[in-house]
Amino acid sequence: MDILFLHGALGCKKHWEPIVSLLSSQSNIHVLDFPSHGDSNVSLNKIQLCDLVDFVRDYILKHQLNNVTIVGYSLGGYVGLKLAEEQLPGLEKVITIATKLNWNKEIASQEIEQLSKLEHLIPKFEKEHGSNALTLIKNTSTILKSIGESPLIKSEFANVKVPICMMVGENDTMVTQAEIDEFIEGNPFMDKIVLPEQPHLLQKMNASVLSQSILDCLK
Repeated sequence: MDILFLHGALGCKKHWEPIVSLLSSQSNIHVLDFPSHGDSNVSLNKIQLCDLVDFVRDYILKHQLNNVTIVGYSLGGYVGLKLAEEQLPGLEKVITIATKLNWNKEIASQEIEQLSKLEHLIPKFEKEHGSNALTLIKNTSTILKSIGESPLIKSEFANVKVPICMMVGENDTMVTQAEIDEFIEGNPFMDKIVLPEQPHLLQKMNASVLSQSILDCLK
């Protein structure tokens, strides 16, 4: 089995290190940086969600991953859901962690507005993303805008038979259990797991709790 880890918005593959270290003996692990993120040498201007989906699809096909589980945090989970929606051959399962499902143009605009308040994090972004930090906020804005303009629709998953496990932290203040319940209602291929006492931010989650929950989903 192959496990492909996808980071969230403003994130990079380094954020997965505490989790991957606990799971490395279980499967073949793949951890990606999205284009123009982290240590990626793939640069794109005006990135949209479809560009991230294309990037991950190309990686899976290029490396001939025929039994792959995508584990995606936040935005990474959204990318995984898009690939499940198209029922990509070789995609065994999708596990989302703190992935927001309630999107529209207004909500996306609100989230984009919040990005303008992150200038104090530029030194941190430079350490994690190097030269990619220069365009990180701009690229995140275009990604969120594209999600708001064309969000996932529950009805489009009616015939999707890729098992999907959605995790949400008990103390997550961005993603609600209600939005997940509404999305998975009536779909036998979708399930929800509540991570006890866990927040939204991946870097602040308990690695042991999260890794064990991932293992439970893989069974």
